[in-house]
Amino acid sequence: MHGISPLSITTTIYLVKTVNEIEEITTMLETILEYRTLVYNRRE
Repeated sequence: MHGISPLSITTTIYLVKTVNEIEEITTMLETILEYRTLVYNRRE
């Protein structure tokens, strides 16, 4: 084992970016669902 290979660094950066994007999408979906629930509850 000699140091960290550029490939593993690239892979780590890619994984971190992907996780961040998934979290953003999840937050967006949760916000949309909460908004829809509020609107739906108001109608009744």
